[in-house]
Amino acid sequence: GTPVNGYPQFDRSKSLEERAVAGGGLMDQQYSSVYAQDELGFLNNKIRLTLAGRYTSLSMAAWGAAADKADHFTPRVGVSISLDKNTTAYALYDQTFLPQAGTVRQGTKIKPITGNNMEIGLKREWAEGRWVSSVAAYRIIKKNELTAGPTDPNTHVAYSIDLGEKRAQGVEFDLRGTIARGQNLVVNYAYTESKVTKINDGAVTDLKVGDYLPAYATHTANAWLSYRASSGVLRGFGVNAGVTFLGDRHMNWAFSPAGGASLPDYTKVDAGISYDRDKIRLTANVFNVLDTYLYSGSWYSYTNAYYYQAEAPRNLRLSVAYKF
Repeated sequence: GTPVNGYPQFDRSKSLEERAVAGGGLMDQQYSSVYAQDELGFLNNKIRLTLAGRYTSLSMAAWGAAADKADHFTPRVGVSISLDKNTTAYALYDQTFLPQAGTVRQGTKIKPITGNNMEIGLKREWAEGRWVSSVAAYRIIKKNELTAGPTDPNTHVAYSIDLGEKRAQGVEFDLRGTIARGQNLVVNYAYTESKVTKINDGAVTDLKVGDYLPAYATHTANAWLSYRASSGVLRGFGVNAGVTFLGDRHMNWAFSPAGGASLPDYTKVDAGISYDRDKIRLTANVFNVLDTYLYSGSWYSYTNAYYYQAEAPRNLRLSVAYKF
């Protein structure tokens, strides 16, 4: 039926910009950036040093207010060392840059959200390159994220302030290679810890220092096995199967990040077959083979609540491709 407040009326004689101004204000973002990178080699290129940086100039306006401007430099430094012909160690530091908008007190500058990433790792080839493994440890520090602050008693305006600091860290492992001719395996695992490490004075939030952040799993594991025949009457025929596991998911149901029950562990199995010959490729995939009731969720700041979304039960997808 007809919406309670009627159908919207669009004056198409005016530009989108004019209509935005009439509707409460223009939302606008413009930026320009310069990026430079160089790689230096030492000791016959056994040691490689990467130096890079990006300078970004940003202008952002919301609801017709004067544009907030930010200039930010994000560096990147990496070193890679060949320990032998099959083994490489590396270390990396880089920074991300994300603009944000909010209502802050006059004279307070809105800083962009920054993520400082530090990572070390080791990569190695085995069995004459048929297997490749890697292990890495990382730490990401997130700063300058705006959150609700105290309300001004005179103007009754709720200003935003810097929340504090969040930290994500963990270890990741990856292994991939060939078991036998045409048979390949990929396995990976990640251990993740994501916490609040600092809350600034005046921040209005249910989070406390030491709280886990919502919407992530402590343990994530994947395995995928595939086989494709390369000769004989089955040449071009392939079969594959895989499993995904999420354990100790930090995701609560209550209206506060501090309460509620976390999501249960998640296990999903997928499988498929394919036939690839000359210009034709046929693929049939079955998702959620075990027909398990699976759901995932996230924190929705607009309503200050969590939401969840159920995934599809067992389902099949068939595709046909032809190359001209």
